[in-house]
Amino acid sequence: MSSANTEKFDNKKFDFDVVVIGGGIIGAGCALEASLRGAKVLLLEKKDFGSETSSGSFKIIHGGLRYLQHLDFRRLKESVDAQRYLRSKAPHLLKTLPFIVPCYGKGKKSKLLLDLACTAYDYLSKDRNNGVKQDLQLPNHTILKKEELLKIAPHLNPNKLTGGVVFYDCQMTNPDRLLLSVVRAAEDAGAIVRNYSEVTSVQVDKTTNEISKIKILDTRANISYNISPKCVINATGPWTYKFSELLDPNIQLEKPTLSYSKGVQVIIPKLINDYAISVESNGKDSAATLNRGNRAFFIQPWHNYSLLGTTDTIFKGSPDSFSINLEDLKQFIKEVHDAYPSPLIKPANVRYTFGGLRIIDNKIKQKIDSGVLEKSKRDGMNNTSRSEDIIDHADFNNCWGIPKIKNLVSVIGIKYTTFRNVSETVCDILSKKKLLSEKSLSKDTYLRGGQTENVSEILKKEALGYFPQDMLDNITKDLLSNYGSDAPFLFRKIIEKKPKTEEELSFLIEQTKINYAVNFEYAKTLSDIVKRRLSNGAFGFPGHMELKRIGLHAKIALGLSEENYEEQVAEIIKEYSFNSN
Repeated sequence: MSSANTEKFDNKKFDFDVVVIGGGIIGAGCALEASLRGAKVLLLEKKDFGSETSSGSFKIIHGGLRYLQHLDFRRLKESVDAQRYLRSKAPHLLKTLPFIVPCYGKGKKSKLLLDLACTAYDYLSKDRNNGVKQDLQLPNHTILKKEELLKIAPHLNPNKLTGGVVFYDCQMTNPDRLLLSVVRAAEDAGAIVRNYSEVTSVQVDKTTNEISKIKILDTRANISYNISPKCVINATGPWTYKFSELLDPNIQLEKPTLSYSKGVQVIIPKLINDYAISVESNGKDSAATLNRGNRAFFIQPWHNYSLLGTTDTIFKGSPDSFSINLEDLKQFIKEVHDAYPSPLIKPANVRYTFGGLRIIDNKIKQKIDSGVLEKSKRDGMNNTSRSEDIIDHADFNNCWGIPKIKNLVSVIGIKYTTFRNVSETVCDILSKKKLLSEKSLSKDTYLRGGQTENVSEILKKEALGYFPQDMLDNITKDLLSNYGSDAPFLFRKIIEKKPKTEEELSFLIEQTKINYAVNFEYAKTLSDIVKRRLSNGAFGFPGHMELKRIGLHAKIALGLSEENYEEQVAEIIKEYSFNSN
C-alpha cells in the first residue's frame, strides 16, 4: 500500500498527458477515467479534495425517478445505471433509503397517479439490481394508508391526505469518503494527485492556441513549479469562468456575469425514523412537464439526526464569497416548518448548516438580470442547470470568458450520482483528439475499498478471539463501513498494539484512523481530518473536548509545531462558529 505523500515531483518529469484542475467529485472522476485509459494524469485541487461544492451534497444517489416528472427518459436511464454502478463498485459507502411522497385528493397529487408513476418507474428501471449485493437491492414501490403514514410522519397536514407512496433510493453514508475513494482509485490507476496545489497562471501558445505551461503553487510548502500538459480539464465547478483570469492579460476576454442558485442544508435532531419524506413548500417547479404543484423540501434520516434540504435562492457575485448567514437559516427553517410543523424544526435546534452553489439556467438568468426575479428572490425552483455542461474550447470562443483553446475542456457537473458518466463523456472528447484510448474501463472498475466480499470474515480471523464478540462486531462495522476492503490494514495496525482495555482500544482506533488519513488519504490540516476524514465533524461542531482529543493525535501525525497546532484549532473553531453559537 503506497503512501499518497511520499512521491515528490522531479523537475525533469513535469510533462503530463492530462491535467485536471479541480478536486471535487467531477474532477476526481475525470482523473480516474483518464488514468484508466492509459494517460499520465495530474489532479490538482487548490484546497482539500471535496472541500468546496462537493461538500455541500444532499447525500442522495438518485435513481432518476424525478426525471419521470419531466418526461426525461434518457436521464432517468442514465441515473438508474449510475446508481447501480455505485451500489456495485462502492457498496460500503451506500445504503438503501425508502422515500415517502404523501398523496392528497384525487388530482395530480393523488395516490392513483403517483402509484401509476412509480409503477412506470419500476418497469423502466427493472434492471436496477443487476450485479448488486443483496443488502443494497432496491424493492419496487409500496403504498401506505393514511393511518400508517401519520404514524411515521405525524406532523403532515392530514387535510385531504389519502396515504403515501414509498419508493427506494440510495443515501451516501459518507460522501467525503466516497470522493476520497474516487481520488484514491485514480491514484491506484496511475494518477498523481495533489491537494493544496493552486494553479496561479496558464500560458497559451498563440501560434497553436494550445495551453503550453501551467504554473502551480504548493500552498502548504509555498513552492511553485511549472508543468507542461498535452490537454487540460477545467473541473472547477462554479469557479469555471475564473479560468480566464489565469491567462495572459493580452488574451483575456470580457469577464462574464453569472448567477447561481444557493443551496443550503441543515442538520437537526431526528424527526422521522428510517424514512425520508417529501414535504411541499409554496414555490412551484415551473420547469416540470407534469407539474404536481408546489416544489418539495426533503427530510431524510442522517445517522442519528435529520437532514433538511434544500434551498434554491438567487446568489450573485463570486463563488469565493459564498456563505450562509442567519437570515438564510431563519428563512429556510420557516419554510420547512410551514410545510412540516414539527416543534423540533426551529433555529435553536440547528446543529450544522452547509451548502453550495450551482450555475442557473441561462433563461432564468435573463429574468434575474432584467429584475423579474429580484423582488421575491425566489421563484420555486430557479431552474439551476438540470444537466452537466461540457465545453470543448476548441470549438467555442468566449464561453465563460475563456478564449478558443484547442486542448482545454471545461465541465460543470450537477450531482454525485452521474460523476462517472460525465467523466466518460469528457474523456471521449479527448479520445477524439487522439489523446486517450477510446475504450472506457471505469464501469467495471471498483472504487477504492469497494471489493468488500469476505472482509468481515477476514477481520474475525485477524482478531483470533482477541476481542469479545460485541466489541468485534462494533469495530468491524465501523471499519468496514468507512474503509471497505482497506479495513483489514487498519485493523492489523490496531491489534498489533495489543490493547488491554476498551478505553485503550478506543484510543488506538482513533489514532490509527488519523495516521491513515495523513499517510494515505492526503490530510494536511486538522480541518481535513475532523471534517472530511473522520465522521466526528460531519454533524456539526464536535465539542472542545473531542476536538482537543483528535487534535493531540493529529498534531503528532501532521508534525505540527505548538504554534501551528493552536492556529489550526482556532481555524476549525472559526469554521464551525456559525453552527456552534
